[in-house]
Amino acid sequence: MKLSLVTLALAAVSAAQNIRIRRPRPGASVVGGGVVSVVVQTPTNGSQLHEVSLILSILPCPNDNCPNAGNNLGTILYEGPFHPQGAPIPEQTLNVTVPESVPLGTAELLATHFVLVGGAPTLQIAGEVVYVDSD
Repeated sequence: MKLSLVTLALAAVSAAQNIRIRRPRPGASVVGGGVVSVVVQTPTNGSQLHEVSLILSILPCPNDNCPNAGNNLGTILYEGPFHPQGAPIPEQTLNVTVPESVPLGTAELLATHFVLVGGAPTLQIAGEVVYVDSD
């Protein structure tokens, strides 16, 4: 029983440290060829955290079935530094253009975050399902 409680506690701490996409909200429409503001949040993890990079991408979901994001990030919208600011939850807003080549319909907007936590490399992926629409 003690092992189960320890495992659950570690899982809760791990989940609390993951990034998340605050905006756009799940189910929001984005326009192919248009600009979308993406707000990515990360919890405060103290001085043992070193931000390395962030990738924003969009992956079409054929027949409304989103594939495993770990296998393919889709079309890269942003790759570069991640410098979240503010309190109580630090966040960064990035304005990205959704290419017109992204198929209309359901897609997953992905944030892939590379961070060093206490010197250990950590990869975090957050996703929100959005709807790609025409202008």
